[in-house]
Amino acid sequence: MSDWCLRFNAAAMEVEELTEENEKLKAENERFRRFAESIVQFSKAYPETVFREPTPEQVDVICQSLNLRIDNISAMILRGFTEQWGIMAQAALSGKGVSDE
Repeated sequence: MSDWCLRFNAAAMEVEELTEENEKLKAENERFRRFAESIVQFSKAYPETVFREPTPEQVDVICQSLNLRIDNISAMILRGFTEQWGIMAQAALSGKGVSDE
């Protein structure tokens, strides 16, 4: 085979490899785009128009009546929030769709 043919075949193989890599990157980009969209959707799950935010005084009365501190309640809420984000991030990183979970 001539030198020109060898170089052409090598270039064709490189183009094919780059095309495959490009497709993989596009799929990964789409997964992370869906992940970002799911974060936006998750952030809108509890609108203040539906779930009215209590005043600090109301929270204090409730906490005192249950012998709890606001730190306990905050930690519980944040654990749930970060756990859900972890599930969504793991789905995106593992190659599954965010909605596949």
